[in-house]
Amino acid sequence: MDCWPSYKPKIPDMARLIEDATGAWRLEGAVTLATVPALARATARAVRPGATVTVDLSGIDRTGSAALALLLDWRARAMKEQCQLHFIHWPAALSRLAALSNVDELLATPPTACRPDPTAAPAVRRAPPAE
Repeated sequence: MDCWPSYKPKIPDMARLIEDATGAWRLEGAVTLATVPALARATARAVRPGATVTVDLSGIDRTGSAALALLLDWRARAMKEQCQLHFIHWPAALSRLAALSNVDELLATPPTACRPDPTAAPAVRRAPPAE
């Protein structure tokens, strides 16, 4: 029996933005508070004046609100540079978070189960005001 507590070293968060041969970009790894600053700096490589840029998000393996902040920052930079920016292959968790944060339309995320159906009847009907 081992009397020492088990020790598991913390593996640092890692993420990277990679350009493929076609000029498309892929975001990979853990997009967290620890990795967002470096990824934000890497944006200058991808967002160029007048360019059309596609970023594949399917390589994200850990995410949260920091990822949304990064994507919103990229969107703002793209608008400033008059660059067309498209995010594809959204991880389900990130898509739900964008919908719950009401930034899904701004980031043009795919439909999710969390997004209300605009054709559905309202869940709660208010009574008309008393006269």
